[in-house]
Amino acid sequence: MNLFIQRIEEINQGWIEVLPFNENLIFLKGEHGEYDFIFKNQRDEEFKHQIYEPYLKRSDVPKFEDEYHFKRWFYFEFKGNRQQQLHQAENEYYCSGGNTHNYPGIEELLKRSLYSDYAKTLIDLRSSIELPNFQKIKLENGKCLMVSDLITIEDFKEFLIANSSYLEGRAELFEKKCSLDNLESVNADEDTTLPVSLTWYDVMTFISWFNRKNKIETRLLTYDEFFEVSPFYQTIDDHSGLSFYTPPIKKIFKGKESFIGQPNEEFEYNCLSFYDESGVKIIGHPPYMEEHTFQKIQLRFDNVKLLEKHRLKYIDSKNFGEWLADKTYVCCKSLTGFYNYIASPTVALDSTGKYRGRKIGFRLCYELKA
Repeated sequence: MNLFIQRIEEINQGWIEVLPFNENLIFLKGEHGEYDFIFKNQRDEEFKHQIYEPYLKRSDVPKFEDEYHFKRWFYFEFKGNRQQQLHQAENEYYCSGGNTHNYPGIEELLKRSLYSDYAKTLIDLRSSIELPNFQKIKLENGKCLMVSDLITIEDFKEFLIANSSYLEGRAELFEKKCSLDNLESVNADEDTTLPVSLTWYDVMTFISWFNRKNKIETRLLTYDEFFEVSPFYQTIDDHSGLSFYTPPIKKIFKGKESFIGQPNEEFEYNCLSFYDESGVKIIGHPPYMEEHTFQKIQLRFDNVKLLEKHRLKYIDSKNFGEWLADKTYVCCKSLTGFYNYIASPTVALDSTGKYRGRKIGFRLCYELKA
């Protein structure tokens, strides 16, 4: 190391003199009068505040969704070496038994490794208010959750009345080639007490409105919470590194074989049906067509089977999913994704699940103060 330092000091190229100006600024001087300057905590990229644009403004994102808050804290307030922390977070994950199948993303790993410091910046979202139509459920970890039924089409219509220009704004995004599912075509059921199907962006806006209206901070369920409060179950294969529902390795339906990892072909036997623009029922999934045409086709509930637990209703179908707190969804009945092998996969946030012949709904919850 001493030899390396000696060699570097003998070289008269590059920045040969460091001139501190104050605690936040230093100048670098070259051999022939060249100079540059460096600000303390200078970054390669400017921080992006509107991380959800063009779909959401920050004001439309409820407090439980803390992606922006963490990004901002890590960019402006974290005092350590960021590259070193990234490396350390991944090392901790793999050394503790993590694998590529369950890799949650570098931001989640960073949040875990820095949580003791980051948590000091978070506000308490618990409440002592017990809203009507929410059920009080004591979890195994001692927490007490207030949980709602699935948000209905009727509930969403109330939101639209209070936000009269909302659908118009969505239509403008669609015209700008921002791919958002058409909400009218997936919520055309005559029975408005059925669950509404929304994209993740719509869900965030609805929750923000609901929270302002009720002066409370509701959120989506986590996967573990959903697993505990729902009537469904999952099978775990401890040797695979994956958590998944285990149907037969191979099954035959109407003379056709299907396997784990392929879309389920039993569409005509689930709780949903497609209808064309004339109102004629389509058997199975429609053939491929242009996006604009597909968005006009309706997807409605058909012979919905409900289960009940904790006086809350759940749709008993793996073709219906519920949004979770970490931007994933879970398919009811199997507690898997739409392909039968990942417990809570990431889905396109601008989708209602329609492209797979599915619907994704949601329910609200919040934690009661002890």
